[in-house]
Amino acid sequence: LYRRGVWTDDRTVAIMDSACRSPNATVMAKAMRFFLGIEEKMEEDRRREEQDEWEGIDGVNLHLHSRKTKSRRRIVAKQVNNRRKAQAKREGAIAAESAEDKGVEHSRKLYPAIELIRDPQGLAEETFRRLRKSGS
Repeated sequence: LYRRGVWTDDRTVAIMDSACRSPNATVMAKAMRFFLGIEEKMEEDRRREEQDEWEGIDGVNLHLHSRKTKSRRRIVAKQVNNRRKAQAKREGAIAAESAEDKGVEHSRKLYPAIELIRDPQGLAEETFRRLRKSGS
């Protein structure tokens, strides 16, 4: 639900923070995976949604099994042209997205759930101490 933007408040993150401090190893591992992999999953969901939206657009109706008239030819030519422009615009946006500078703003967006933790340094230190103690 955090990935979908439903539970993005401090309370949810505090619950996951307490799960990271849990003595149960499986609970702790799953909570840590939540904090470490959430941004990549959110980005993947966004891309998949955009792809589904693009594929959901009706393609050009070429009237392959209907009578070919001048008006239908004009309509088909206009639809093909519009589809070609939309594809070029979409590819240009994808190329611009990959070419833009990903500096400080990108690093701030990298782990949004970690930014909401009240004491991220304390959590990291405690987790590291537990890992060193266990010998893993």
